[in-house]
Amino acid sequence: MASGIIKIWCCFEIKLLDDYCMKNITLSVLIGILILNACNPTPKVTNYPINADLKAAFYYQIGTYWIYRDSISGMIDSFYVTTSGEANQIPSNGSNYSVDNITIQILEKNISPVPTSSTLYCWDYFYQANIIFIDFFFDNNSHPTEYRPFINYPFQATITTEFYAMTYSYLAYKNINNIYNNYVVNGNSFTNVAEINHWVVAPIMSYNDVFFISPEAGIIKMRLNHPLDSLYRVWELQRWHIVK
Repeated sequence: MASGIIKIWCCFEIKLLDDYCMKNITLSVLIGILILNACNPTPKVTNYPINADLKAAFYYQIGTYWIYRDSISGMIDSFYVTTSGEANQIPSNGSNYSVDNITIQILEKNISPVPTSSTLYCWDYFYQANIIFIDFFFDNNSHPTEYRPFINYPFQATITTEFYAMTYSYLAYKNINNIYNNYVVNGNSFTNVAEINHWVVAPIMSYNDVFFISPEAGIIKMRLNHPLDSLYRVWELQRWHIVK
């Protein structure tokens, strides 16, 4: 009987010893991990936000729309925001930084006179840092027009073509023609208006477009000249509703 009690007691001591050893091993492992992390900290990633002024002026939300009239044909089209959102991106070139992005999609539909075409035009806006990019395409055009970069905001005399480690090099030429303190379209006066010219002449793409843009209402006037697509418009802003 005594030997049985001693055997049980010995087993109990061994179990306690095992538990103690396991706890100490687990604690040692945790301490080791903490030491390794302290010696090899995860490198901090620098994040570049979108310029606060650009975001305040041009971050359009669903519910935003613009009504333009083409002074050449008299037709009227509605441009309206369908999607709008923010994201954060780490460039694929292995850089140790991240970049905030805003992407906005704007669809354009003919509303007057009675719709003459089923063609759906689309304008994609993309923002990084203080740069605005715009892509323009429609369903019978296999070569989207890429105004990249479109312009910087706050407006400046030249357009930035480099952003940190990324360089935007496109076929099109670009130029800031003027920055107006005041510009009038359809009887409406807008302040701080930039006039931008984007153009290219090539076998697969040819256009010469001029835009007038203001932080008050976005693009207030645009002249689109695309000979290969037989697209000629002079859109002038008639009315608008901005949601931010």
